Amino acid sequence: MLDDGWLEVLERIGTGGTASVYRAYDHRLGGEVAVKLLRPELAQRPRALSCLQAEASVLAQLKHPGFVGFYRQIWHDGRFGMVLELLDSGDLADRLPMQGFEPEQAVRWTQQLLEALDALHARGMVHRDLKLENVLLDAQGNARLADLGIRYDMRDETDETNLRGRTGTPRTMSPEQARGGIVDQRSDIYTAGLLLCEMATGRLPFPEPPATGPVVGPLLAPDLDQLREVVGEDVAAVAARALAPAPEHRFQRALAMRVALNAAVGHASKRRRIRLGRDASQVDVLTEGDGVSGVHCELQWQDGYVMVTDLDSTNGTFVNGRALEPYVPLAVSLDAVLLLGRSVSIDLLELQVGYLTGDWS
Repeated sequence: MLDDGWLEVLERIGTGGTASVYRAYDHRLGGEVAVKLLRPELAQRPRALSCLQAEASVLAQLKHPGFVGFYRQIWHDGRFGMVLELLDSGDLADRLPMQGFEPEQAVRWTQQLLEALDALHARGMVHRDLKLENVLLDAQGNARLADLGIRYDMRDETDETNLRGRTGTPRTMSPEQARGGIVDQRSDIYTAGLLLCEMATGRLPFPEPPATGPVVGPLLAPDLDQLREVVGEDVAAVAARALAPAPEHRFQRALAMRVALNAAVGHASKRRRIRLGRDASQVDVLTEGDGVSGVHCELQWQDGYVMVTDLDSTNGTFVNGRALEPYVPLAVSLDAVLLLGRSVSIDLLELQVGYLTGDWS
């Protein structure tokens, strides 16, 4: 029994580098839970304790459906632990078929992981250990992220739980991670691209065997030919951008990659993609003003966000004061300030509820 008798341990279901995980019955909640408890031999190691406490703190703050649910923290025989939602449908590594999952399923799970990552990154955290073993399925078949034990806090370089050096799982590291460099959210985006490949094809996009040493794979150029055959050119192009060797050439936000995947699999109808400009024969919405080109920019709506793409316009397209690079889409919220040139303001919400619903054109 744990937690003053409230937790009845039923069986151990896993052991990691820092903690063991048990199935237990929680008499407070009236159901089964997972208990993650610091391993006995690490009880006197401050670093291990700090990492597990930091993981509990992040999970408690997130409260996001893309992560394993957090209930409370506990102490047992001087060991720290936490009571978590029990997800007993297994992880994706155990379920991965030799030829990969169905393409639609692989893309769907990737989209769900990207939503969870965007919430994590918004709090300044990098997961740093994305792999199929850390992706669990809930009862509805949705992907849920687990194990934030080596997460990296981008906001606090002095945080003692920010383990330095080449930290993570070698086969799914980003190139900068494999070299022992500093990582940010774009490292997770790279690994999300790897997981998309692995889920859709059954293997990582590197030559077999994946590495002759512990970190060779991520330093090689990915081979996406098999992925293209399975998911098509559009989805493979999203993966290719996520897997760019240089972080600045990848998607800069997990949200942007998710929106790009939505567009690639055809979730956006033609009616929800419009062009703005002065040329009545080529645009959906006519706009007048200084510097507005014939065909100025393109907007594409996706799940409450808008992809904005400047079409090499005369005086540029600006989002919240930032000039967009031509033909490089950017995911923005509906309350973003969109300017064509420096003078023509576009109300994205008005466009959504007006033009896109047919109330005006």
